[in-house]
Amino acid sequence: MRRHLAAVMFTDLVGYTALIRRDESAGREARRAHREAVEKALASHDGDLLQYFGDGSLSTFSSAVEATRAAIRIQREFLARPETPLRIGIDLGDITYDDQGAFGDAVNVAARLEALCAPGAVLISEKVRVELTGHGDLAVASL
Repeated sequence: MRRHLAAVMFTDLVGYTALIRRDESAGREARRAHREAVEKALASHDGDLLQYFGDGSLSTFSSAVEATRAAIRIQREFLARPETPLRIGIDLGDITYDDQGAFGDAVNVAARLEALCAPGAVLISEKVRVELTGHGDLAVASL
């Protein structure tokens, strides 16, 4: 087992199931665009993709600042696609890897934040907010 500190980012396409039922072609295109946006952001912000979950993704970063910048980049790209909004949750903490994947409190919290997030937004934990202090280009609002 391997363990390390990481910023964990979950993404999810809102309404994907309904979209794929209504228009399979549009659903496939939304999923393709999501994966493309995630991969570009990961490459630009030193992130690592751990797994895709159909219409979602799990990624890690060595920096909460870079995870947040990647999330903002992804959301900006998806704001141009109002038919398939995206939710993103980010937490910071210790995670563990084994042959089954990544797990730990930070993975669970990031998943819960993503589920609570408003479509088109990025919801971060208090740990991430603290790391963003001093980075004026990353404005946050407390909920």
